[in-house]
Amino acid sequence: MEKKTRSFIIVGGSQSHVPFINAANELGFKVTVFDRDFECVGRKHCDNFYQISTRDQKQIVAKCIEIDRVCELSGIMTYSASNDSLMAVSSACSILGLPCFSTDCISKIVNKNIMKGCFSKHGVPSTEWIMTEDTGDAVNFFRKVGKVVLKPSLDGRGSKGVVLCDTESSVLNQFLHAKGASKNLEVVAEKYYDGSEYSVDGIVIDDTPIVLSIAKKNNLGKNFNFIMSGFLVDFPFKNEKERCALEKAGIESVVSLGISNSFFSVDILMSKSKAIVLECGVLLDCKIDRLLYFAGIDVYSLFVRMATKLPLTIPSLNNRPSVALSFLFS
Repeated sequence: MEKKTRSFIIVGGSQSHVPFINAANELGFKVTVFDRDFECVGRKHCDNFYQISTRDQKQIVAKCIEIDRVCELSGIMTYSASNDSLMAVSSACSILGLPCFSTDCISKIVNKNIMKGCFSKHGVPSTEWIMTEDTGDAVNFFRKVGKVVLKPSLDGRGSKGVVLCDTESSVLNQFLHAKGASKNLEVVAEKYYDGSEYSVDGIVIDDTPIVLSIAKKNNLGKNFNFIMSGFLVDFPFKNEKERCALEKAGIESVVSLGISNSFFSVDILMSKSKAIVLECGVLLDCKIDRLLYFAGIDVYSLFVRMATKLPLTIPSLNNRPSVALSFLFS
């Protein structure tokens, strides 16, 4: 059948997806949205809507293939942190020959044990750590290194299950909490380092990582599981030596995991002037897309152009004001 029009599929209809829907529309694409919620806000902004759960990998892939038969499907994306959504988009893009991160890359990112193994293999500076299902191992590791941070190994979200332990009793009390938040019931125990936390965010064009911002992160501290409370982004970064160390560690992390055709966000701790990588993902850090857009960096159009192979220009980060974002909690 003759293809009728350029089409762009977005898996997810939440408020976080709306700017991408609008950007794709403005670039001339017919936008189709998948979401299980018929009343989702994204349905009001798109051209076509299918009531498909963002976690239903099989149905998402099948519908993408079906749409491609009648339309010129130019790209597929999601801005959901769900492993199922990411895997579905990656699988569909692989079948249809569209730009995207690989399923192998997502497998490395959702499993902190595998991720840290990649960091070690490629010489990325990271924390001293172990992975275990046994409380006794965590206690022994604590005796060896002092304070430890316990984290879910597989598919952890944000700060869920993350806790700092500064006594043996706290390791014993908190281990099951971290274990319960991990899909494979494995826990990563990391040595705790004092320092300032940063987020290095950017985009990968084909296989080339490009840093868009380096943000200092604020959180609510150990009593609130290090829940993030805001960012500060300086354009340009004021400490050049520190900027170079953060950017280098961020790019090395992205390369070690084989991220391509995607956003990226790398959490890095600066401890005693040394960059220590905590973890890396294929989305921008929490709500930092809004902060960058406010600063004049249209990350939404940039991503759509990347995902559809349209010509793009990387924005200059010079001559922009410092910007900050704070979260309010109820």
